Amino acid sequence: MFFDSWQGLVRVAVVGILAFAVLIYLQYAVTWLSVRFSKFQHFTKAEPALLFHKGQFLYKAMKKERVTEEEITAAVREQKIPSLEGAEAVVLETDGTFSVVRRSEAEASSSLSYVKKTEKELLATEQGVSS
Repeated sequence: MFFDSWQGLVRVAVVGILAFAVLIYLQYAVTWLSVRFSKFQHFTKAEPALLFHKGQFLYKAMKKERVTEEEITAAVREQKIPSLEGAEAVVLETDGTFSVVRRSEAEASSSLSYVKKTEKELLATEQGVSS
């Protein structure tokens, strides 16, 4: 048997239960702090990231989020869009999923307003990276 006695087994079980309890407490504490303090929430909550916009990959944002071109094109294909030209934008959401905005949908109403940086800012930073 792995343990020499029942005492060893009980000791390991108690340590495991205590470790689990500490993790539950830390999760509760982080949630409580983020709900009550907006500055703390800034550190614990993610923001959506614009990765592709109007036919251009935004490489700086892609590098920051560790996303490849292949992942973005796969997200576009999942939405039954045959080419990247049919996509207005691809956003990495806070839950890790990709949202693809079709060109026709983008003209009707902008669902990108919650993504903080504007198109001009993103393109300016991209041009600074490529040069």
